Amino acid sequence: MNRLKNLAATEISGVYTPTYFEKEIIHMKNRAWYGISLAIDGEIAYTLNGKTYISNKNTMIFLPKGASYKLDCYKPGRFALVNFLCDEKFNLDEFLAIPINDAEGFLHIFKVMENLFLFEAPSKKFELMSLFYSMLGKLYTSAEKKCSYPIIKAGTEYMENNLSNPELNNDNIARAAGVSEIYFRKLFKKQFGATPHAYMQQIRINKARAMLENGVAQIDDVCSSCGYNNIYYFFKVFKEKTGYTPTEYREKYFRKNL
Repeated sequence: MNRLKNLAATEISGVYTPTYFEKEIIHMKNRAWYGISLAIDGEIAYTLNGKTYISNKNTMIFLPKGASYKLDCYKPGRFALVNFLCDEKFNLDEFLAIPINDAEGFLHIFKVMENLFLFEAPSKKFELMSLFYSMLGKLYTSAEKKCSYPIIKAGTEYMENNLSNPELNNDNIARAAGVSEIYFRKLFKKQFGATPHAYMQQIRINKARAMLENGVAQIDDVCSSCGYNNIYYFFKVFKEKTGYTPTEYREKYFRKNL
């Protein structure tokens, strides 16, 4: 999952449902986009640099842009496929297979994306991007539920339930998990590749982005709802994480006419 932390999509290039037939073999040369593949009712294998990755209803596959690989159909069927482009900060040079436990939930999001992709509408680009990130968010939530350490799960749940509390810190999160702060930070970093503070900061900024996109709350309310008791600090952190001030972000992404 850490391989996806810098994924910032710039375009949804295609949403399709290709059908593959038994024993069908396809050789792909220099793939033009990144992709996400998930089986609806079949099973295929991707082979790249001697490694094989299976796409089925229990595994979501991320496909690297620029890759040349072989596709073998083991079990005929249909496959959900989303092609996308990213900014230069994201780089994936091999296939990434991520186990999932709610294929129907992901396929529902995909179906909405596919239907939307077929129609021309002013809101199409924004809605597709929103659904794409919804899929990624669901993927991260699913991964967190499989957290290797129950202690960390207790800590993240406490963190998410207390985001609006400006006093939330590593010490009281660790106490809620029933361990020392040092031990909690060690396990957390091992699980997520980030400190609890960095993780909490990102969740708060994601919540702020969602509130600003909805456009209902005043910026002061967004600030306090996300656990910041100093609006100047909130502006500073938000600008560092998104490249925009909260005011600029709302003006750019507030979808009041969609």
